[in-house]
Amino acid sequence: MAERDWDLGGFPMTYDPVDAGNWRERITEPGFLGGIQKAPKDRVFVVDRDLRVLYANPALQEQHKIARPLEGKRCHELIYQRKESCVVCPALKCIKSGKPEKRTLIESGAISSNPMEILCFPVFLPDHPKVIEVIGVVRELPDIVEIERQFQESQHRWQYALESSDQLLWDWDVKSGKVHVSEQWNEMMGFPQDRRSDAFDEWSSLVHPDDYALFRKAFDQHFYGETPAFHCEIRVRNKDGSYRWVQDRGKTLARDESGHPLRVIGTRTDITIQKNGELALRAVAECATLLNDDNLSLDRRMAQMVRTIQTTLDISRVYVYENFYDPIRGWCRTQIHECCAEGIEPQISNPKLIKRPYSETVHTLLRQLLQKKAFKATISELEGDGTDLLESQGIRSLLVLPIYCGEQFWGFLGFDDCLYERIWHENEIHLLEAIAICIGSAIQRVQSQEKIREAKEEAEKATQDKSTFLSSMSHEIRLPLNGIMGFLELLEQSSLSQIQREYIEYIRLSSGLLNHIVENIMNYEQISVGKMKLHEEPADLKFLCHSVMQLVEIHAKKKNIDLQMDYDDTIPRLLLIDELRVQQVLLNLLGNGVKFTQAGHVRLTVSLRTHDPQKMTTLIRFEVEDTGIGIPEEAIHRIQEPFEQAGPTAFRKYGGVGLGLFIIKGILQIMRSSLHVQSQFGHGSRFYFDLEAPYRSSNPIKQE
Repeated sequence: MAERDWDLGGFPMTYDPVDAGNWRERITEPGFLGGIQKAPKDRVFVVDRDLRVLYANPALQEQHKIARPLEGKRCHELIYQRKESCVVCPALKCIKSGKPEKRTLIESGAISSNPMEILCFPVFLPDHPKVIEVIGVVRELPDIVEIERQFQESQHRWQYALESSDQLLWDWDVKSGKVHVSEQWNEMMGFPQDRRSDAFDEWSSLVHPDDYALFRKAFDQHFYGETPAFHCEIRVRNKDGSYRWVQDRGKTLARDESGHPLRVIGTRTDITIQKNGELALRAVAECATLLNDDNLSLDRRMAQMVRTIQTTLDISRVYVYENFYDPIRGWCRTQIHECCAEGIEPQISNPKLIKRPYSETVHTLLRQLLQKKAFKATISELEGDGTDLLESQGIRSLLVLPIYCGEQFWGFLGFDDCLYERIWHENEIHLLEAIAICIGSAIQRVQSQEKIREAKEEAEKATQDKSTFLSSMSHEIRLPLNGIMGFLELLEQSSLSQIQREYIEYIRLSSGLLNHIVENIMNYEQISVGKMKLHEEPADLKFLCHSVMQLVEIHAKKKNIDLQMDYDDTIPRLLLIDELRVQQVLLNLLGNGVKFTQAGHVRLTVSLRTHDPQKMTTLIRFEVEDTGIGIPEEAIHRIQEPFEQAGPTAFRKYGGVGLGLFIIKGILQIMRSSLHVQSQFGHGSRFYFDLEAPYRSSNPIKQE
């Protein structure tokens, strides 16, 4: 196939290295050689078989200022300005092949500073197979210069962009199997600068074993045309054995006819700082959740925490130290938790690390921790006491974070790298400091919970002691009191004078008051510790109310107070209630009414508020109204508290210890009710409460 058409002095020529016959016919045409000699643009020369110049046309001589005489000079002296011949000289190749030859020259040292194209055509004698002469034509290619210049500028811009960014270039020649990398790649990974390429298998072997499957999947999907490009985030191994995170991107630039890739080019971006920050953030979140889990012991939480940090951040060794004070050696620390990577020797049982004084440590470490600052270092840079101990543990770099409980330096959280000198970045350190803060908070919370538990136990013990004491005292008081009251009954049956009977009545009243106080104290104790229980049984409510009225009536008559009861007969006769507790509430309310009323009346009103035939329940209101002294408005809210009365004069004038209303309030709360108070100081009071109680089906509510 013809490659290019030429026009030499009006004779069109086709350069066809396969078909030499075309040239043989053209060169024998009349006037051909004369036309070539007159060609204004093309520089023409003729050489013999020894490459000696036989002729150079005026265009070649004038433009290149070749020294005369030209005849006798060699082709390489004329064209290349060299003393030695060139093995790729098209004239020499033309003599050997007997076919037209072509060469493009771009390198300096030739007769032109511009790229040149040289075509050589063989000359034969008639019926003679050997080439006797070669006609050469030289033509400049100025367009190639501009293209080359633009290409060089583009290359420079591309190189500058790569050097000024964190993009690392790689180029895989699939046919040769070589992966070419940029200088920045070698610099980042720690390889020699003269290392320019690797076999693909060797290059891909730098990928972390845990990431290799992800890398090959993304790469193969693109390699076989399933994706337009490939992208993945992986770890690659540095020369020192450490790993760094990179973002890998690539695209196939050329494929053969069968679609098989010929060249793949791509970039790698160092994302180690970003990725380590993400991993540190994840570790912080997981550790914060663990440390806040109060269902686990603090010891178990810390054990899981160091394991989480070690696996998430891929660190050789993670540990926690706790401080303590030794009277002889002063402040010391001892390791309480540790987690190591596979192949790293644990140090938690190292006798040199158990109860080790802070005086035997690197001074800069202690100084940083006491200032609540992180300490980071590579062991090769440390000096002073303690470095030998660190080296004996195989540590190459470390990070230590102080743990504070409030202002107390409790201990520290440490990270060792034993495989390489790890560089800790500030964002990682700040995130990991949050874990140390969470540890301090968890310790404080546990300490507070322990104090609360101890205080609770002490309070429970004090309550138990109080209950035991009150129960014992109640028994001790009631025993002689029952004896006194028994003898009073015997005395009443004997012949007594009027004065003696008055004395006996006074003793009876005093004994009853004392018994009532003891009973109130026991009720108060039961309510305080939550031991008061209800015992609900069918009871005749109307009979219960009459019984209470009879008990209070004696005291009311002595004060000439009108004691009244208004009972609603529509209330069912048998109700499921705790008869004793209802009687106790009513007796307290009516007793208070009589106690604090000097004239007038005390009235008990019992009425039916609602009833539910389907559920067979009733809501009954109990109301006690008196015309007594009343209660000051500011005292109404506190009279239901224990040992509280309406005012300081109430105790001196009316007696009592201020437990009655507190006991009523406690009993009603157990009955799912509450006491309401309305009072006007100097005009009387009104106490009422509602009680929900089931009734028996055999005793339906009367209809009016």
